[in-house]
Amino acid sequence: MKVVVVSIDALIYEDLEYLAVMNNMKGYLSEAHVCKKVVPIYPTFTYPCHVSIMTGCYADKTGVYHNCSFPERRWLWENSFVKVPTIFDVAKKAGLGTAAVCWPVTGGADIDFLVPEAWGETESDDPDPVFKRLCSEKGYKYFSRHKGQLDWMRTPGMDLFASACFCDIMRENDVDLAFVHFSYLDHQRHKNGYESKNNLEALKFIDERMGEVFSVLNEDTEVMILGDHGQRDFSSFFCLQNAVDGLGFCDSIKIHPASFSAQVYLDGIGEEDALGVLMRIKADYPGVIEHIFPKAEAAGKYHLEGGFSFVVEACDGVNFTDDSSLGLFHPSGSSHAAHGYLPEKGPFPPLCMKHKRLIDPWCRSVDIAPTVMSLFSLPMCCDGRALEMA
Repeated sequence: MKVVVVSIDALIYEDLEYLAVMNNMKGYLSEAHVCKKVVPIYPTFTYPCHVSIMTGCYADKTGVYHNCSFPERRWLWENSFVKVPTIFDVAKKAGLGTAAVCWPVTGGADIDFLVPEAWGETESDDPDPVFKRLCSEKGYKYFSRHKGQLDWMRTPGMDLFASACFCDIMRENDVDLAFVHFSYLDHQRHKNGYESKNNLEALKFIDERMGEVFSVLNEDTEVMILGDHGQRDFSSFFCLQNAVDGLGFCDSIKIHPASFSAQVYLDGIGEEDALGVLMRIKADYPGVIEHIFPKAEAAGKYHLEGGFSFVVEACDGVNFTDDSSLGLFHPSGSSHAAHGYLPEKGPFPPLCMKHKRLIDPWCRSVDIAPTVMSLFSLPMCCDGRALEMA
């Protein structure tokens, strides 16, 4: 048994209608079995969602509840941020060969062929030192071979690089379990809005990458294709930190935005007083804040827990920003869609499998890791459950 898991960032079920008539995906989708609705974790942000997919656990256990650390605002590239075993740990312990390319939060992990998602600290920096530190020894060879395709953290360069590394790894080595992540569709949705018809060029690009992936796989390889989250359109930015500062709490209440949600950290102010500040902002700016979750409620309802005291969910059409130069409100400009919202809000990503028929009409992102491991007849201790398959 060989299994390949492909994450197409921000892929939604509605995209499959368009991919089903494209050159490379039409053959796959004509035979694939599809779970139409994968419910992600909260916040629906790329790094927490990908960690839930590879661990089967929610953010309160993984320790990854944002793309970046706070207050440093540093990208969470390293696997050391993950506080529970991953699918790769379970696979390695069972003697399986593993690979991961551009999969978030895997840097430094014990994966045979590892080329993690990372980039130079600044646009002008040589990425080599970062990848030298984060790749596996065997993976670094493939980074070195294809690093010329990288364009810092931008796409499509990152996806061209990911495809080239992944295809060479799979062509040249015996790998049992492999993960790869493509992010171009997500980047284009941010610019073009969430609707599939607005992102046909990005879907065609993804179809081309999938053609490259299919070309190096055996016919009997189980190929799972999924998304990590959807996106929703918005029309304006709101700087919640500016609103807090305007009420005189700039030192005691700090906001870490996650687009449609935000995590609120306190220093020297009690939770009751801080809630009063947030409630005042909610009242003063109608149509901005949909809900304020105290930490106990966020943990109880959404398994979301960290060093913050509140989670704030934005109303439809509003995106929280940390760019204080924009003032309180600012039109969305060239940005049209984002994520980070409550997991029950759609649109939803799908889960597709090539050979196995999925019985369940919907699942959770935490169900994916135990489902993958069940294909190898290996148990995985986590929050999710293996999906029923035939």
